[in-house]
Amino acid sequence: MGYKALQKYFNPEDLKFIEKQYLNQKDSLWQKNDFKKFDITDSAEQKKIVEHSKKGKRMGSYYSYSFSVPLFSLDKKYALVTKQFFCGMMCSDQCIYVYERDNLLNKWKVVSSWFCGSS
Repeated sequence: MGYKALQKYFNPEDLKFIEKQYLNQKDSLWQKNDFKKFDITDSAEQKKIVEHSKKGKRMGSYYSYSFSVPLFSLDKKYALVTKQFFCGMMCSDQCIYVYERDNLLNKWKVVSSWFCGSS
């Protein structure tokens, strides 16, 4: 999905608002206290994943997921989120997703993706 496809979900004012949110992020790291049931990895843990993959070992528990802070449209109907899966050298994928809020069900659903790739 390119810039023109983004315009299907975000008008010019939304895109300016999203840019402002992105540029004004002070802390975009998730904190351990935010996720009691998950292990939050740091750069040392990421290095362990790379070293594990260099040895040609199976993935096992050596992987991580990362998520960006969501960036919202002005009306909060749409959000952009980057998700990444990492399991070592030549073992990752990443994608930017557009989510739409369904107010009746009070849920978010993926409606489009952009810049997806794997290694």
